[in-house]
Amino acid sequence: MADLDRIKRNVAKMASQNAPIEDIDGYIASEGVELDDVRNFKPEAGVGNPTPPTSQEGTFQRSTVLPLGKDTATGEISWAVPGAIAAIPGLISGAARSAVDAAMLPGRAYNGEIQLTGPDGRPTQEAIEQAANFAMWASPASPAQSMPLSPTVRAARPKPEGLQVAEAGQRLGVDLPRAATSDSMTIQQAGKTIANAPFAGSPLRKASADAVEGLKDAAVRVREGYGTGSVANAGGMARDGIENYAKTTLGDRVKASYDAVDGLVTQNVVTPLNRTAKIAGEILSSRTNSQVPGRSRAVGLVEKALSSRDGLNYQGLKDLRTSVGELLENPSLIPSNMSQAELKRIYGGLTDDLRNAVARAGGEKATKAFDDANALAASVAKEREALQSVLGRQTSDEGIFSRIEAMAGSTARADQNGLMKVRGAVGKDTWDEIASGVIARLGNEGSGNFSPDQFLTKYNKLSNTGKSLLFGGKQEFAKSLEDIATVSQRFKQLNQYANPSGTAGSALTGIAGYGLASNPMGTIASLVGGRALSSVLAKPRSAKSLANWAKAYEEATLNPSVKTTFLLDARAKVLATELAAETGGTLTRDQILPSISRVGQVQADDGNEDQGAQENKQGRVPAQPRRLLPNET
Repeated sequence: MADLDRIKRNVAKMASQNAPIEDIDGYIASEGVELDDVRNFKPEAGVGNPTPPTSQEGTFQRSTVLPLGKDTATGEISWAVPGAIAAIPGLISGAARSAVDAAMLPGRAYNGEIQLTGPDGRPTQEAIEQAANFAMWASPASPAQSMPLSPTVRAARPKPEGLQVAEAGQRLGVDLPRAATSDSMTIQQAGKTIANAPFAGSPLRKASADAVEGLKDAAVRVREGYGTGSVANAGGMARDGIENYAKTTLGDRVKASYDAVDGLVTQNVVTPLNRTAKIAGEILSSRTNSQVPGRSRAVGLVEKALSSRDGLNYQGLKDLRTSVGELLENPSLIPSNMSQAELKRIYGGLTDDLRNAVARAGGEKATKAFDDANALAASVAKEREALQSVLGRQTSDEGIFSRIEAMAGSTARADQNGLMKVRGAVGKDTWDEIASGVIARLGNEGSGNFSPDQFLTKYNKLSNTGKSLLFGGKQEFAKSLEDIATVSQRFKQLNQYANPSGTAGSALTGIAGYGLASNPMGTIASLVGGRALSSVLAKPRSAKSLANWAKAYEEATLNPSVKTTFLLDARAKVLATELAAETGGTLTRDQILPSISRVGQVQADDGNEDQGAQENKQGRVPAQPRRLLPNET
């Protein structure tokens, strides 16, 4: 008889793992028993029985969630711990699948993977089951609701441009006129107009000129942080550094690589100079054929060595090749009647013969070391050639500096690889001197004056890589250069403020001629005078008060209410105090306040009571107030 106890335990295990009913039926059939036999089998009481011993298997029903069971015959509920334990893995995997289904339900429904309604238009059973599962996980009572939420990282709001400029100026120690740093178009336009008035604009022009001088001082501090700022000195130091690097540093590197071969060869092995002899014969034959007068001086250098029947040992051949190579490295040492082309061919022949000598006297290991040394020598030759292009022939120190500066630019002359080679060739002090020379040229107009516009234009012509290579060695000063560029970008008009055309006197009269409702700045000018207004605009604190009042006034004009009226009155009191101080006692706070604390027109001067009416009669449209933009504070 089949082991029904074992079969029943296996069936229970398959059920706990959510096996399909077809698989369970197939398993029972494979054991040669009937389903009723398994269902009605009652195992002997003992440890590990999957069902409670107090109930009949056929009438006992387990809960799928709680570890409880109910006898359908008696109605008795009891613990079903062993069965619940067996079902735990299935419950966990089922819960995981349920959670995944809930999370993917919206997408599956949108893509048509779930049939939501049947032919009769009613929700399908599948839709109902999926919706119930989704509601279980999405409800406040769901276990998923207790899971920690991933923190949301909010992107930092960019600072207003005016604030960035003001902070840059503060880091540089430069006091900037509020008229220039404000994001309020009203303040900016008033500043431009007032500054060009011959007398009234003096305070703002002075503040602007002081700011430009402050930028110049900041640029000088940065320049001195790198070096002297002398272009000629930087070029001369670059020349010396490049020449020393090419001759000594690179030369020693190549020599060391060839010296490494010395210990791998046997010195008493001699090698004939077959390749050199062949090239020498070709040179002489060519000269004879072309009837070039005289003997070849290049062949003359190796003529004695070629006359040796057995040839030279490794060291003798190496020294001969080195003597020829020194002439090629210093063309100025080559005699005037010696062909450089012939000398290069002789050097190539000696190189081939030296490699043959290494192979004969040192074998494969020595040959590999020799080939590595040759590869290094070829690389060094290219590097020397690139560095020589910077030096040129008979180039002045200033010319060498200009070539290096152009490498850092963004034009067709830019050469970032060449710039890195120069930086690697010269020492740190020389490189800092080059950076100092570049800074000295940035804001210089040629007359000794500093120009923010010139600084910005030249600074922007440098590539980002060029800036990083030139100034990256001293981050503090590199950041100061960025700050100077930031201020210069926003304040090209500083020089314009400092150097008025002298023809804008009528502009001040123009802004004072408008009424308060159309131009609040004109009202201030008419009350306290253009010079006092210019002084207000030149000071950060008072200009801020002016900007706040202008915004409050326009809001009260466009959106009259108790709130906007109250705000205008509060801002007017602050501004009236500032304006009274600028008049030097000519006007008091109480005299100024009534004209700026409410919406309306300024009282016209005696004799001009009908001016506005006359203008309207001529068909002119009265000026309308303009709503401030969000960035105008």
